[in-house]
Amino acid sequence: MQKSDLIKLIQKYHLDGTCDKVKWEVKDKELRINFQSDDMSMKGSLITNIDLVDGEFGIAEASKLLAFLGALEGDLTVDYYFEKNKITGIQIEDSSIKAKYNVSELDPKITPEIKVFRPDSEHPLLQKDPEWGIEIAPTKELLAKFNKAKTAMKDEKSVTFIRDGENLNFVIGYSSEYNSSKITIPFKAKFNLDPEIIAFSADSLTSIFSNNSDFRECKINVMQSLTTMMVEFKNEDCEVKYYL
Repeated sequence: MQKSDLIKLIQKYHLDGTCDKVKWEVKDKELRINFQSDDMSMKGSLITNIDLVDGEFGIAEASKLLAFLGALEGDLTVDYYFEKNKITGIQIEDSSIKAKYNVSELDPKITPEIKVFRPDSEHPLLQKDPEWGIEIAPTKELLAKFNKAKTAMKDEKSVTFIRDGENLNFVIGYSSEYNSSKITIPFKAKFNLDPEIIAFSADSLTSIFSNNSDFRECKINVMQSLTTMMVEFKNEDCEVKYYL
């Protein structure tokens, strides 16, 4: 595994410090990670191929793991350390350095159990097939423009969605109370309802977009209740979903 690929994988759920504590579950060469922000305003799931044997373990501080990887270079070999048939660490080697990163116990206080989906739930966020009110398939160029706009208006914490014909305008700096300075980025959208003005965290979206710039396919869907948004990315061997 290339060091850069492992770092990108971690960054997709770590999101610049938003999600630090997770459980890694590896089965049949597939890694699954559910994650959530500390304030629980965002949840997500990641599935990717990985060359590891089956196992489960906790990563309590993704930020430290990212810093740990800074000592290594290039192509990495990743394996487990075991004590009494229990995974206690990850062995990571490059061409000249062998390193051991201690993993966390699967203790809910350290790495909480996060349920993204529960098919029998009455809560729409936890259902597998919610009904979407707005559907968007953005390009990399549009997401990059949004991030540039957010950088230009770094003090703005929210982005407002306003329908304009066949477009959903992403407006940073919107105010309903006064004539504000703002930047508007139009996104082509499919509408299954006529939405009211709605707002989400611009900081969360910026972090999500910037840490998934390698995507092959992206979807942004807003639930019909207009209370939850899903952002989904896919590339050749990875799928990650975020719910805000």
